[in-house]
Amino acid sequence: MAVIAAGVIFNVVAALLITTLVYLIGIKFAAPVVGNVMPGSAAEKAGIQPGDRILAIAGEQHDLQPDDILAAAVLSDPGQPVPMTLQRPDGSVVHVSIVAQQTRDIPLRLFGVEFDQPQSLTLAEVDQPETLLRTTGLKPGDRVVAVDGQPVQYHWQFERAVEADYVPRSP
Repeated sequence: MAVIAAGVIFNVVAALLITTLVYLIGIKFAAPVVGNVMPGSAAEKAGIQPGDRILAIAGEQHDLQPDDILAAAVLSDPGQPVPMTLQRPDGSVVHVSIVAQQTRDIPLRLFGVEFDQPQSLTLAEVDQPETLLRTTGLKPGDRVVAVDGQPVQYHWQFERAVEADYVPRSP
């Protein structure tokens, strides 16, 4: 009985020690990166752009998560500017003030930003893979790594590269 009890007690003590150690060391998160800015939103008016990394919001700057940005918008007083520090993709740091606004679709005040989640630019399954292959040279499962020689990692980089190269066809 003593051996069985000792094993159980050691497991509990080990779990407590490991959990304490993890909380003491902490987990470092990368600052949230803006993936998309909704047209006409407070974020667009404040000059926030896809690819901006949010370094601080309302004085908070440690281990920010997208939920922290949402909470800052929802918990801000109506009309209250919220200070935000951003790092542009070129490395420059800018400070903006943004006022959360309510949208028609959602009964909450938001900034109007969407965040990138780690993802690849892999083409999804489509109804007509032959048409996709014929018109673009791509097939489902292909992964986009560059556009016109420019490396892309996030969808906002892909969209910028495609928009820069887009030339409308005349009718």
